[in-house]
Amino acid sequence: MIFRALRKDPDKRVANEVYFMVAEASRREPFFVDAGAPDNVEGRFEVLSIHMFLVLRRLKQDGDRARRFSQYLFDAFFNSMDDALRELGVGDMSIGKRIRNMAEAFYGRTGAYDEALEKGDAELLSAAIARNIYGVEDIPAGANEIARYMMKTDQVLKETGIDDIFKGAFAFPPIQMDPTTDAASAK
Repeated sequence: MIFRALRKDPDKRVANEVYFMVAEASRREPFFVDAGAPDNVEGRFEVLSIHMFLVLRRLKQDGDRARRFSQYLFDAFFNSMDDALRELGVGDMSIGKRIRNMAEAFYGRTGAYDEALEKGDAELLSAAIARNIYGVEDIPAGANEIARYMMKTDQVLKETGIDDIFKGAFAFPPIQMDPTTDAASAK
């Protein structure tokens, strides 16, 4: 049945492929080793969320097809979260509540990230990352690195044509730590 639905709208199929690109980009080692993001379920959700946010932010710039594609991408994201929770052994009775909490967390974070990027304020973005990813008020070096990455990725995606987004023909830039920052201070 799901395959029939994917055949009916090619954008739905591509949105699922784009979701897998987003998920793969969020698993890159530098986020966890170099920038010191927690390598646990919550930390991985946070890093995945920043990537989803950035792609969804880019899609907001375009019309109806982009809105539909955004919804397909969002659905793929939360279907994946549902599957992951089930694999972790979360019971059926609490899945809905956990997904709802994750969606609320996602929207809260994206509001803070969006405000910072709209203002071009790296410090405000770093502070939001420190709270959300690291769970601290003081800004660790890794939060600054992730903020720089997010700003660079936002710019790359803005420069990416919408048709390339619809085809999944784009790439996330590398995350590069400042050579003057060591991994110990990023944590």
